[in-house]
Amino acid sequence: MPQKTNWLVPILIGVIIVGIIGPAKVWDAIMGVETPAVPAVPGEEPTTEFCSDPSVTMTIGPMQKMYAPTTSVATEYARVFVEGADKGLKVDKATEAVSWKDKVEIYYASNSSTYYAAKSSFEVPCKSTINTQTYDGDAHKLYELDASTNLNFKFFCEDDGLLNANSSAEEEIAAGDIVSISGVIRGQYEDAYSPYGGIYATIKYNSTAYDDVDFKVDTPGFSVSDATTPTVRANAASATGYTLKTVKINKGLISNEYMDFTLTIDAHDTNEPADTTGDIVIYFDDEDWYRNTDTGLMEFGPEDNDDVIVGDAVNTATLYVS
Repeated sequence: MPQKTNWLVPILIGVIIVGIIGPAKVWDAIMGVETPAVPAVPGEEPTTEFCSDPSVTMTIGPMQKMYAPTTSVATEYARVFVEGADKGLKVDKATEAVSWKDKVEIYYASNSSTYYAAKSSFEVPCKSTINTQTYDGDAHKLYELDASTNLNFKFFCEDDGLLNANSSAEEEIAAGDIVSISGVIRGQYEDAYSPYGGIYATIKYNSTAYDDVDFKVDTPGFSVSDATTPTVRANAASATGYTLKTVKINKGLISNEYMDFTLTIDAHDTNEPADTTGDIVIYFDDEDWYRNTDTGLMEFGPEDNDDVIVGDAVNTATLYVS
Protein backbone atom coordinates (compact mmCIF):
# COMPACT_ATOMS: atom_id res chain seq x y z
CA MET A 1 0.00 0.00 0.00
CA PRO A 2 1.31 3.50 -0.74
CA GLN A 3 2.14 5.62 2.31
CA LYS A 4 -0.30 8.34 3.45
CA THR A 5 0.55 11.91 2.43
CA ASN A 6 -1.13 13.82 5.33
CA TRP A 7 2.22 15.49 6.09
CA LEU A 8 1.93 17.36 2.79
CA VAL A 9 -1.21 19.26 3.91
CA PRO A 10 0.44 21.79 6.32
CA ILE A 11 3.19 22.44 3.77
CA LEU A 12 0.65 23.23 1.10
CA ILE A 13 -1.29 25.54 3.49
CA GLY A 14 1.94 27.36 4.39
CA VAL A 15 2.79 27.90 0.75
CA ILE A 16 -0.69 29.36 0.13
CA ILE A 17 -0.42 31.79 3.14
CA VAL A 18 3.03 33.00 2.04
CA GLY A 19 1.69 33.58 -1.44
CA ILE A 20 -1.22 35.65 -0.12
CA ILE A 21 0.35 37.90 2.55
CA GLY A 22 4.01 37.79 1.56
CA PRO A 23 7.06 36.21 3.20
CA ALA A 24 8.05 39.41 5.10
CA LYS A 25 4.76 39.55 7.05
CA VAL A 26 4.93 35.83 7.82
CA TRP A 27 8.45 36.30 9.23
CA ASP A 28 7.30 39.31 11.30
CA ALA A 29 4.47 37.25 12.74
CA ILE A 30 6.83 34.45 13.71
CA MET A 31 9.26 36.88 15.36
CA GLY A 32 6.52 38.88 17.21
CA VAL A 33 7.26 42.18 15.42
CA GLU A 34 4.47 44.86 15.58
CA THR A 35 3.14 45.53 12.08
CA PRO A 36 2.37 49.18 11.22
CA ALA A 37 -1.22 50.02 10.39
CA VAL A 38 -2.03 50.56 6.73
CA PRO A 39 -2.49 54.30 6.11
CA ALA A 40 -6.08 55.37 5.46
CA VAL A 41 -4.99 57.78 2.71
CA PRO A 42 -2.28 56.92 0.16
CA GLY A 43 0.89 58.89 0.87
CA GLU A 44 0.34 59.20 4.64
CA GLU A 45 2.91 57.80 7.03
CA PRO A 46 1.68 54.59 8.69
CA THR A 47 1.03 54.77 12.44
CA THR A 48 1.16 52.09 15.09
CA GLU A 49 -1.38 51.98 17.92
CA PHE A 50 0.87 50.64 20.66
CA CYS A 51 1.64 51.64 24.26
CA SER A 52 4.27 49.64 26.12
CA ASP A 53 2.66 50.39 29.51
CA PRO A 54 -1.02 51.47 29.35
CA SER A 55 -1.23 52.22 33.10
CA VAL A 56 -1.45 55.97 33.78
CA THR A 57 -1.56 57.95 37.02
CA MET A 58 -3.80 60.99 36.52
CA THR A 59 -3.57 64.05 38.79
CA ILE A 60 -6.72 66.20 39.06
CA GLY A 61 -5.96 69.78 38.09
CA PRO A 62 -4.21 71.43 39.73
CA MET A 63 -7.07 73.95 39.82
CA GLN A 64 -6.60 77.72 40.02
CA LYS A 65 -8.78 80.76 40.65
CA MET A 66 -9.24 82.71 37.42
CA TYR A 67 -7.36 86.05 37.52
CA ALA A 68 -5.78 85.10 40.88
CA PRO A 69 -3.65 81.97 40.33
CA THR A 70 -1.92 82.21 43.73
CA THR A 71 -5.23 81.98 45.62
CA SER A 72 -5.57 78.54 47.20
CA VAL A 73 -8.29 76.25 45.85
CA ALA A 74 -6.94 73.22 47.71
CA THR A 75 -10.34 72.40 49.23
CA GLU A 76 -12.23 72.42 45.91
CA TYR A 77 -13.37 69.13 44.38
CA ALA A 78 -13.94 67.79 40.88
CA ARG A 79 -16.31 65.02 39.85
CA VAL A 80 -14.54 62.48 37.63
CA PHE A 81 -16.00 60.07 35.09
CA VAL A 82 -13.82 57.41 33.43
CA GLU A 83 -15.35 55.49 30.53
CA GLY A 84 -18.74 56.71 31.74
CA ALA A 85 -18.25 55.40 35.28
CA ASP A 86 -18.62 57.95 38.10
CA LYS A 87 -15.45 57.88 40.18
CA GLY A 88 -16.88 60.37 42.69
CA LEU A 89 -15.55 63.68 43.95
CA LYS A 90 -11.78 64.12 43.95
CA VAL A 91 -10.08 66.93 45.84
CA ASP A 92 -7.69 69.19 43.96
CA LYS A 93 -4.40 67.41 43.11
CA ALA A 94 -5.79 63.96 44.00
CA THR A 95 -4.67 61.08 41.79
CA GLU A 96 -6.71 58.52 39.90
CA ALA A 97 -5.52 55.35 38.16
CA VAL A 98 -6.59 55.29 34.51
CA SER A 99 -5.49 53.54 31.34
CA TRP A 100 -4.27 54.58 27.93
CA LYS A 101 -7.16 55.62 25.66
CA ASP A 102 -9.68 55.89 28.52
CA LYS A 103 -12.32 58.55 27.89
CA VAL A 104 -12.27 60.98 30.83
CA GLU A 105 -14.75 63.69 31.82
CA ILE A 106 -13.92 66.12 34.63
CA TYR A 107 -16.27 68.65 36.20
CA TYR A 108 -14.09 71.02 38.18
CA ALA A 109 -15.73 72.64 41.24
CA SER A 110 -18.87 70.61 40.56
CA ASN A 111 -20.13 70.84 44.15
CA SER A 112 -18.73 74.29 44.93
CA SER A 113 -20.62 77.23 46.42
CA THR A 114 -17.67 79.52 45.59
CA TYR A 115 -16.94 78.81 41.90
CA TYR A 116 -18.74 77.95 38.69
CA ALA A 117 -18.28 74.33 37.62
CA ALA A 118 -16.33 73.74 34.39
CA LYS A 119 -16.30 70.67 32.14
CA SER A 120 -13.28 69.05 30.50
CA SER A 121 -13.15 65.87 28.42
CA PHE A 122 -10.20 64.11 26.81
CA GLU A 123 -8.66 60.74 25.94
CA VAL A 124 -5.83 59.50 28.16
CA PRO A 125 -2.48 59.57 26.31
CA CYS A 126 0.29 57.00 26.53
CA LYS A 127 2.21 58.49 29.46
CA SER A 128 3.00 57.18 32.91
CA THR A 129 1.70 60.34 34.66
CA ILE A 130 -0.49 63.26 33.53
CA ASN A 131 -2.08 66.40 34.97
CA THR A 132 -5.62 66.98 33.73
CA GLN A 133 -5.03 70.72 33.35
CA THR A 134 -2.77 69.95 30.37
CA TYR A 135 -5.78 68.71 28.40
CA ASP A 136 -8.65 70.90 29.62
CA GLY A 137 -8.30 74.16 27.68
CA ASP A 138 -8.13 76.25 30.87
CA ALA A 139 -11.25 74.69 32.43
CA HIS A 140 -9.19 74.25 35.62
CA LYS A 141 -9.17 78.06 35.98
CA LEU A 142 -12.26 78.67 38.10
CA TYR A 143 -14.57 81.68 37.80
CA GLU A 144 -15.81 82.89 41.17
CA LEU A 145 -19.51 83.14 42.09
CA ASP A 146 -20.07 86.69 43.31
CA ALA A 147 -23.61 87.98 42.88
CA SER A 148 -22.92 91.28 44.63
CA THR A 149 -20.56 92.51 41.89
CA ASN A 150 -21.22 90.35 38.83
CA LEU A 151 -23.70 92.49 36.91
CA ASN A 152 -24.50 96.18 36.69
CA PHE A 153 -27.79 97.36 35.14
CA LYS A 154 -28.87 100.71 33.76
CA PHE A 155 -32.10 101.89 32.11
CA PHE A 156 -32.40 105.25 30.35
CA CYS A 157 -35.71 107.07 30.12
CA GLU A 158 -37.08 107.62 26.62
CA ASP A 159 -38.44 111.05 27.60
CA ASP A 160 -35.15 112.72 28.44
CA GLY A 161 -32.40 110.10 28.17
CA LEU A 162 -31.69 110.38 31.88
CA LEU A 163 -30.87 107.41 34.07
CA ASN A 164 -33.95 105.59 35.33
CA ALA A 165 -32.60 105.02 38.80
CA ASN A 166 -35.46 105.18 41.30
CA SER A 167 -39.03 106.34 41.89
CA SER A 168 -37.86 109.97 41.56
CA ALA A 169 -36.52 109.40 38.05
CA GLU A 170 -39.26 107.41 36.40
CA GLU A 171 -40.31 106.76 32.83
CA GLU A 172 -43.69 108.35 32.06
CA ILE A 173 -45.94 105.95 30.17
CA ALA A 174 -49.54 106.74 29.27
CA ALA A 175 -52.32 104.44 28.12
CA GLY A 176 -51.81 103.41 24.49
CA ASP A 177 -48.11 104.35 24.43
CA ILE A 178 -45.49 102.20 22.72
CA VAL A 179 -42.17 103.09 24.33
CA SER A 180 -38.61 101.93 23.64
CA ILE A 181 -36.28 101.98 26.64
CA SER A 182 -32.55 101.54 26.11
CA GLY A 183 -30.45 99.79 28.71
CA VAL A 184 -27.08 98.20 29.32
CA ILE A 185 -25.80 95.26 31.34
CA ARG A 186 -22.14 95.40 32.28
CA GLY A 187 -19.95 92.71 33.74
CA GLN A 188 -17.49 93.31 36.54
CA TYR A 189 -13.77 93.57 35.76
CA GLU A 190 -12.06 90.21 36.35
CA ASP A 191 -15.36 88.64 37.29
CA ALA A 192 -17.95 86.58 35.41
CA TYR A 193 -21.64 85.81 35.20
CA SER A 194 -22.64 82.54 33.51
CA PRO A 195 -19.21 82.13 31.82
CA TYR A 196 -20.04 78.74 30.24
CA GLY A 197 -23.69 79.26 29.33
CA GLY A 198 -26.40 81.78 28.65
CA ILE A 199 -28.53 84.08 30.78
CA TYR A 200 -32.30 83.67 31.30
CA ALA A 201 -34.02 87.07 31.41
CA THR A 202 -37.53 86.86 32.87
CA ILE A 203 -39.63 90.01 32.49
CA LYS A 204 -42.42 90.59 35.01
CA TYR A 205 -45.08 93.16 34.11
CA ASN A 206 -48.62 94.09 35.11
CA SER A 207 -51.08 92.40 32.75
CA THR A 208 -53.62 95.18 33.19
CA ALA A 209 -51.16 98.00 32.44
CA TYR A 210 -49.35 96.42 29.50
CA ASP A 211 -50.22 94.29 26.49
CA ASP A 212 -46.62 93.17 25.93
CA VAL A 213 -42.99 93.90 26.81
CA ASP A 214 -40.30 92.81 24.34
CA PHE A 215 -36.57 92.37 25.07
CA LYS A 216 -33.93 92.48 22.33
CA VAL A 217 -30.16 92.90 22.34
CA ASP A 218 -28.24 95.51 20.36
CA THR A 219 -24.60 94.39 20.82
CA PRO A 220 -22.94 92.21 18.12
CA GLY A 221 -22.20 88.69 19.32
CA PHE A 222 -25.26 88.58 21.59
CA SER A 223 -28.69 87.25 20.65
CA VAL A 224 -31.93 86.24 22.37
CA SER A 225 -34.42 83.45 21.83
CA ASP A 226 -37.75 82.62 23.44
CA ALA A 227 -37.40 80.37 26.47
CA THR A 228 -39.48 78.63 29.11
CA THR A 229 -39.44 80.43 32.44
CA PRO A 230 -37.30 78.40 34.88
CA THR A 231 -39.52 76.78 37.51
CA VAL A 232 -37.49 78.30 40.33
CA ARG A 233 -38.15 81.78 38.90
CA ALA A 234 -41.83 81.12 38.21
CA ASN A 235 -42.32 79.94 41.78
CA ALA A 236 -40.57 82.99 43.21
CA ALA A 237 -41.88 85.74 40.92
CA SER A 238 -45.41 84.71 39.96
CA ALA A 239 -48.17 87.01 41.23
CA THR A 240 -51.83 87.50 40.46
CA GLY A 241 -52.34 90.04 37.71
CA TYR A 242 -48.76 89.82 36.40
CA THR A 243 -47.23 88.17 33.33
CA LEU A 244 -43.84 86.43 33.23
CA LYS A 245 -42.08 86.36 29.86
CA THR A 246 -38.64 84.76 29.48
CA VAL A 247 -35.96 84.98 26.82
CA LYS A 248 -32.53 83.39 26.83
CA ILE A 249 -29.47 85.49 26.06
CA ASN A 250 -27.03 83.28 24.17
CA LYS A 251 -23.99 83.85 26.41
CA GLY A 252 -22.85 85.29 29.71
CA LEU A 253 -20.55 88.18 30.53
CA ILE A 254 -16.86 87.77 31.35
CA SER A 255 -14.85 90.52 33.02
CA ASN A 256 -15.98 93.97 31.83
CA GLU A 257 -17.96 92.82 28.78
CA TYR A 258 -21.25 94.64 28.23
CA MET A 259 -24.51 94.13 26.38
CA ASP A 260 -26.82 96.91 25.18
CA PHE A 261 -30.51 96.06 25.00
CA THR A 262 -33.89 97.61 24.24
CA LEU A 263 -37.20 97.11 26.03
CA THR A 264 -40.19 97.80 23.80
CA ILE A 265 -43.22 98.41 26.02
CA ASP A 266 -46.75 98.25 24.61
CA ALA A 267 -49.07 99.91 27.13
CA HIS A 268 -52.73 98.94 27.41
CA ASP A 269 -55.01 101.10 25.24
CA THR A 270 -57.11 102.40 28.13
CA ASN A 271 -55.46 101.40 31.41
CA GLU A 272 -52.88 103.87 32.66
CA PRO A 273 -49.72 102.34 34.20
CA ALA A 274 -49.69 103.38 37.85
CA ASP A 275 -46.87 104.06 40.30
CA THR A 276 -45.37 100.85 41.72
CA THR A 277 -47.73 98.46 39.93
CA GLY A 278 -46.54 99.91 36.62
CA ASP A 279 -42.90 99.12 37.37
CA ILE A 280 -41.30 96.43 35.20
CA VAL A 281 -38.86 93.96 36.76
CA ILE A 282 -36.33 91.76 34.95
CA TYR A 283 -34.82 88.75 36.70
CA PHE A 284 -31.52 87.40 35.38
CA ASP A 285 -30.59 83.74 36.04
CA ASP A 286 -27.29 82.18 35.01
CA GLU A 287 -26.45 78.56 34.10
CA ASP A 288 -24.14 76.07 35.77
CA TRP A 289 -23.35 72.36 35.93
CA TYR A 290 -25.12 70.23 38.53
CA ARG A 291 -25.50 66.53 39.32
CA ASN A 292 -28.96 65.11 38.70
CA THR A 293 -29.91 63.43 41.98
CA ASP A 294 -32.15 60.92 40.18
CA THR A 295 -29.80 59.74 37.42
CA GLY A 296 -26.38 60.63 38.85
CA LEU A 297 -25.50 62.34 35.55
CA MET A 298 -24.10 65.83 35.16
CA GLU A 299 -26.49 68.33 33.54
CA PHE A 300 -26.40 72.02 32.69
CA GLY A 301 -29.00 74.72 33.18
CA PRO A 302 -30.42 77.50 35.39
CA GLU A 303 -31.83 75.10 38.01
CA ASP A 304 -31.36 71.48 39.09
CA ASN A 305 -33.78 68.58 38.75
CA ASP A 306 -35.39 69.54 42.07
CA ASP A 307 -36.05 73.11 40.79
CA VAL A 308 -33.35 74.62 43.02
CA ILE A 309 -31.29 77.51 41.66
CA VAL A 310 -27.72 76.68 40.59
CA GLY A 311 -24.76 78.95 39.95
CA ASP A 312 -25.03 82.49 41.26
CA ALA A 313 -27.96 84.16 42.99
CA VAL A 314 -30.59 85.88 40.84
CA ASN A 315 -29.82 89.41 39.65
CA THR A 316 -32.74 91.86 39.48
CA ALA A 317 -33.23 95.10 37.51
CA THR A 318 -36.25 97.42 37.88
CA LEU A 319 -37.60 99.95 35.41
CA TYR A 320 -39.52 102.60 37.37
CA VAL A 321 -42.69 103.85 35.67
CA SER A 322 -45.23 106.52 36.46
